[in-house]
Amino acid sequence: MFIAYFLRGQEKKYILNGLLIGAAVGVGVAVFETAGYIAKSHSLTVLYLRGALALGDHVAWSGLTGAALAMVKGDKPLRVDHLMDVRFLMFKGSGKPTVLVE
Repeated sequence: MFIAYFLRGQEKKYILNGLLIGAAVGVGVAVFETAGYIAKSHSLTVLYLRGALALGDHVAWSGLTGAALAMVKGDKPLRVDHLMDVRFLMFKGSGKPTVLVE
């Protein structure tokens, strides 16, 4: 939802915009999630593990999601039906960046 919020306007029409916005959202999610894990465990080991592993997960997948969403919406305002576009769903389901090429 955060990615969609930041991509909702017409000015963010490039795939790279979606990639960067998605990655930034992924970093934020990873930071808050890591803070929660540290608060529960009271261990800095969790910080080191999450610092190494969360970036490859949240940042990468959120960035790819943002890129796919930007590709589907193009220069139009974001609509709910963009989330049901076959190209977006194929990209999300397969995780293959080759779907970005139309």
